[in-house]
Amino acid sequence: MLNIKNLSKTYDNEYYAVENISFSVKKGQIVSLLGHNGAGKSTILKIIASILAPTNGNIEIDNISLFSTNSNHLRKIKRNIGFLPENPFQIDQLTPDEYLFYIGKLYGIKNDNELTNRIDYLINLFNIDNSKSKFIDECSSGLKKRIAIASVLINKPGLLLLDEPANNLDPIGVKLLKEYLRKLKNEGTAVLLATHRLEFSETISDQIIIIEKGKSKFQGTLNNLSEKYGSSGNSNSLEELYSILLKH
Repeated sequence: MLNIKNLSKTYDNEYYAVENISFSVKKGQIVSLLGHNGAGKSTILKIIASILAPTNGNIEIDNISLFSTNSNHLRKIKRNIGFLPENPFQIDQLTPDEYLFYIGKLYGIKNDNELTNRIDYLINLFNIDNSKSKFIDECSSGLKKRIAIASVLINKPGLLLLDEPANNLDPIGVKLLKEYLRKLKNEGTAVLLATHRLEFSETISDQIIIIEKGKSKFQGTLNNLSEKYGSSGNSNSLEELYSILLKH
């Protein structure tokens, strides 16, 4: 589904935000980018979403390079990507219903009945029902985050990019998000999420990529990480293994 090859991003030709990173995300797989704030996670997602241009490297989605295809084809590819930035922009003077309808039209969903049914499903799924008649600026930060998550799912994307998706969510919101990500995985969606909340990633990720100062320090499963850095006979948490790896 997604292939990243030798991706780099520099600023002022000297500072590397991302340096020579390669990895892939298959259909039906959840991959987590882990690292401290400023490690380069958000930069990688923004490059994949075509918000930032890379300095070097290539990105392929379904074996098509984002940097060599024509604009019409690129537009179709981008419509199959759902991107949730860490601080998503929302139109505060719309209700959740109105906002999701607007986003659906931006994605090119022409059938109003189909779009309305999709909105009703997502509003129910993320417990937005009781607030769907409020303006977004009247909603709590956690509810705003659930509305933002629903908005990137409106088009049923084949590739989902999530930047700190659990931020501002209460425990119920985190539980709902985990359950739905597992559902999407089972349906064949490719999910790439960036987070520094290791406990969130630990329970849902098929693969993890640990990044420090723009460089990949580890790629593999939690079991791979435990085999390499864990204590013999102990069940190390991702938090413990992450700390050990960065000390090395």
